[in-house]
Amino acid sequence: MTEKFMSIEGVTRRFPAAGSATTVFEDLWLSMRRGEFVCIIGHSGCGKTTVLNILAGLDRPSAGAVIVDGQAIEGPSIDRAVIFQSHALLPWRSVMGNVAYAVASRWHRPRREIVAQAQKFIDLVGLTGAEAKRPAELSGGMKQRVGIARALSIEPKIMLMDEPFSALDALTRGTLQDEVRRICLTTGQTVFMITHDVDEAIYLADRIVLMTNGPSAVFAEIVDNPLPKDRQRADFHRHPLYYATRNHIIDFLIARSRSFAAEIADTGFDRRHVPVVRPLAEPAPTPAAPVSTSQLRLLNRERTGS
Repeated sequence: MTEKFMSIEGVTRRFPAAGSATTVFEDLWLSMRRGEFVCIIGHSGCGKTTVLNILAGLDRPSAGAVIVDGQAIEGPSIDRAVIFQSHALLPWRSVMGNVAYAVASRWHRPRREIVAQAQKFIDLVGLTGAEAKRPAELSGGMKQRVGIARALSIEPKIMLMDEPFSALDALTRGTLQDEVRRICLTTGQTVFMITHDVDEAIYLADRIVLMTNGPSAVFAEIVDNPLPKDRQRADFHRHPLYYATRNHIIDFLIARSRSFAAEIADTGFDRRHVPVVRPLAEPAPTPAAPVSTSQLRLLNRERTGS
């Protein structure tokens, strides 16, 4: 898994303003391997969703290009599936109808083959038995499962996810994170995901891209997730490198994301080769030396003044 499957090459996005232009982000460079799960994390307003929209072909960069599997992105394509924050289901169609509609848009096949392809991914996300239900009859988590099934059913080259679990309660969010992780490990799906949740990024991603504050945001660092690929939700937070990774990301979000421009001033920071960071285990605190009996007596005398 060493080839460059997707690459962001010098991408900049500017929006016109009165008498000038606002640069949301500038000269972004990033490459992904096939089958890799990458999360991008940064403060609101830094341009994360705009990056995703450019990858989806829903927006055009002011400069630069995005290449997926050797082809430049010129507009929307069913080779790239998007899962939004809201489920975006067709309310008049059933679960089967929503997923089958996507399949039929991808391939012109007999009806039975379309239904079989849709059923395969409905089963994969755990919605067997709910095929005839319409969105109004589903919970929020079930609606997002339909969205995931719909995206996977067209077998996209890359799946783009824009905070797909942010509106869900904690238990449902955790369950769907488990489902997405299981599916991606099983199918080898390539994923580019936006999140604000540090723990979600550590649990799901192979690499985590840290983005500075806007305007003129940049990719500051890429955190190479040191946790094992087969990590489990029940104990991944007990891994000796978990807190080092989490603390590094939180430190960036709290402090360094705001001061990064000053941090790299006069350092020759190369945006084409974003630094890759692999956190190391934090040293355990040195245990305090035992207190002797004579020291305790001295402390007691100082307290009592005797």
